[in-house]
Amino acid sequence: MARVSSELRTLLVKQRLADGSRASRRFRNAGDIPGVLYGKPFERHVLLTTPRSSIEKEIRERQGSFENTLYNLSFEDAADEKLSNLLVVPRTLQQHRYKNHPISCNFLAYDPEKGMKIRIPLFWLDEEKSNGLKRGGVLNRVFWDIKCHVTGLNIPPSLGVSLAGRNIGSRIRWSDIKVPDGVSLIKPPNNVEDNPVIATIKGKRSLMEADDIEE
Repeated sequence: MARVSSELRTLLVKQRLADGSRASRRFRNAGDIPGVLYGKPFERHVLLTTPRSSIEKEIRERQGSFENTLYNLSFEDAADEKLSNLLVVPRTLQQHRYKNHPISCNFLAYDPEKGMKIRIPLFWLDEEKSNGLKRGGVLNRVFWDIKCHVTGLNIPPSLGVSLAGRNIGSRIRWSDIKVPDGVSLIKPPNNVEDNPVIATIKGKRSLMEADDIEE
């Protein structure tokens, strides 16, 4: 079982025995968020709570990459040795429909050797170097994130895609994604293209110079 890494952030949690909507409401009123820990080596889900302030802090700092961030999970007063220190990834974060604060957060145990499938958001680089965007074009995203298989301890917060030199009419494709070591892209099963389009730069042809036109 993978153990704690000193290079990762630690989330402190408490094991809980009570389950159900009433118990969850009581935990939330006390400033804690209910959730579960699952995955190997656990045969059954482990009920837990996390301080809401801790989750809110991570969401603010991680933005859209919170659910593809690797954490050390530490249980307070853990009786089971398996719960002493664990590598986990947040899963199925639920937020209040109107107030937008977290109300539930689960965690999946992570084995860096076997890895796991995870969605990683795309991050668009060099927008200021795109001729098409500078002339008033608009980036039309086909994919906002990409399903990947990751291994190791360095799960990237995002996958970079450079827009340098892109003109109106440009098609940015799968092969343009910068893929770091330990990450493998998983193509959507319903996409038959070998090199799918992940974004285009749209705009009126009147904004294009003759040598920028891409057929």
